[in-house]
Amino acid sequence: MNLQNKSLNDVVTYLNISRQSFLRIAKKLNYIDSNEFLLAINQQVMFSDIKSTAQLSPDVLQQNIHRIVDNLDQKQIKTVVNYLQISQRIFIISTGKAQKNQSEVLAYTLQKHGYYVVQIYDLFEINEICQHIDSNDLFLVLTRTGTSVELMTAVRLLSQTAAKVVTITSLRSNPLSSWSDFTMYVETRRIDGNVYELNAMFYCVFGSIDFYLLSDQPTDLITNKYGLTKIRLVDCKN
Repeated sequence: MNLQNKSLNDVVTYLNISRQSFLRIAKKLNYIDSNEFLLAINQQVMFSDIKSTAQLSPDVLQQNIHRIVDNLDQKQIKTVVNYLQISQRIFIISTGKAQKNQSEVLAYTLQKHGYYVVQIYDLFEINEICQHIDSNDLFLVLTRTGTSVELMTAVRLLSQTAAKVVTITSLRSNPLSSWSDFTMYVETRRIDGNVYELNAMFYCVFGSIDFYLLSDQPTDLITNKYGLTKIRLVDCKN
């Protein structure tokens, strides 16, 4: 039986449990009530990417992005923007396929605001780059965990230069923090099991950065998070 789009009675009957048991399970999984748990079950739609989700099930995407955006730490994002604004050159270091995709999006976002951006995929390039950087340079490190030996070696080397290092990672406690001028933690917990959720928060962070850079008063915190959500949804549909 496919549990999607089924009523609570349909689900408990199929599982052969009571409504009270269903509610207890929901509470153990940190859902507010049985209705929220049922909604999560009905949203277990697995699409290959976020754009497909936007096209085929925009309501699911909108609700999830709302909840993701609610977890954004705007003060941390503002700090990252402040580092951007005082930099003349920005180097983006990314490891892994997902982070390389994120690097492409972030590089495009910054370039359209007039920033000089260099993407680094081969960490062996760091040795050469370190000979030509100064205090006006910023290195943005995109990583899920920050535990790669090669990445740790590269960031440790950068920390010994005059350049600034900002790490954006989903691991709250990681070895790169001690070698970075600033570390932004990006919450990547799953909300309803969709495949895009582990990385969606990174793109929401980039959307916030874009929002601040477009703002006439970039030091103000975003007050309308759902306005940002609409921007992200439009980007996904185009």
